[in-house]
Amino acid sequence: MNRKRIKMLACLLMLQVLSMFECNIPGAVERRLNRVEQQALYEAGQAMEKKNYVKAENLLKECIHQRQEKTDYRVFFQLGNVFMIQKKSQDALEVYENAVSRYDKTPGLWQNMGKACFDLQQFSRAGQYMQKAWQYQEKKDPDLLFQAAGCMMMAREPGNAYTLLKRLCNGSQNTVRLKWLESLAHACMEAGKNQEAMQTICLLLERQPDEPRWWKMLININIRDEKYDKAAAALKIHNQLTQQKKEDIILLGDLYMAAGVPEKAAEQYELALQWIQTSHHYEKIAAAYLAAHQPDKAISILKKALKSKQVVRLWHTLGTIYYNQGEAVLAYQAFQKSCNLNPNDGRTALMMGYSALKAGRNHDAIVDFAKAAEFKNHKKAAQQGLKAAQLEIHKDQKKEQG
Repeated sequence: MNRKRIKMLACLLMLQVLSMFECNIPGAVERRLNRVEQQALYEAGQAMEKKNYVKAENLLKECIHQRQEKTDYRVFFQLGNVFMIQKKSQDALEVYENAVSRYDKTPGLWQNMGKACFDLQQFSRAGQYMQKAWQYQEKKDPDLLFQAAGCMMMAREPGNAYTLLKRLCNGSQNTVRLKWLESLAHACMEAGKNQEAMQTICLLLERQPDEPRWWKMLININIRDEKYDKAAAALKIHNQLTQQKKEDIILLGDLYMAAGVPEKAAEQYELALQWIQTSHHYEKIAAAYLAAHQPDKAISILKKALKSKQVVRLWHTLGTIYYNQGEAVLAYQAFQKSCNLNPNDGRTALMMGYSALKAGRNHDAIVDFAKAAEFKNHKKAAQQGLKAAQLEIHKDQKKEQG
């Protein structure tokens, strides 16, 4: 075979290696190429080597014009490749479809159709074409099936992705790759197969117990199943394997709260203070300690916050805790601080009245209830408090007269 003929065939078999997929035109085809087709493919291949894609496109189009319905599929195939190189994915797809209507047993053709669909964000079709390419391969490439599953996941078709990934993961443990198992676990979760997802994650942990990603997946699946205690246990291990992050520490606290272990939640929330010192976060810590029946610690954390920031809500929360603990004077002082920062809060004025009444400061209570009565939402309660304070004053007067 002369050198010119060899080079022409090399150009014929050349296929653009695309960023996501690789494929090759098979050597065996249904019929021999016509001389016009051979020449067009040869010259187009030379033009492509020189990156003269416009010339390659024109040569192939002229061949199609001459041959009409008799045009071999490989001419359309190469024209599609020229379009893909130029990032004309829609044009490429249309030409590939013409090629596959003439000969549909070439894996590379289906694979490039999948890439074109992927570029056009037609992920479901991309997955179908990639799967078709895999089916026609003599030597099955598992990466091709994995890419097809990835397209199905992007198309939000976890059931179809699951079917493909299950096929990949049915081999022996030595041949099944970790990324396949990871994707299978995600597909199971998306498809609502939580039990199988859990089993798959356990397989990942058996093979690589110190990989934080697998522990994070275990956390998520337990949260989905509302098994917050198990999720917290998994997150604790995850946090030991990674550098501390505030998000993970706060999440661990939230999981402890959901699992009914507020004392541990408060400990995690306090750890997060090295990153976050908002008033909301301090309130969160205090709420956890209160849920753990440790009001003294809740008071302590609020006092710590109030040393650096004077916040209405923090003073009000502190006043409420003191009030519930029977510390009426301290409650009154805390509510008074809150009221000084926000005089237009009827609820705080009402609580000042209750605290004053409870502390025996009845005249102060009358002033505070009178102020609270100016607010529509608290008027009824304030009027009742006002009557109670007046009654206490009347009792005191009687005692003095007696």
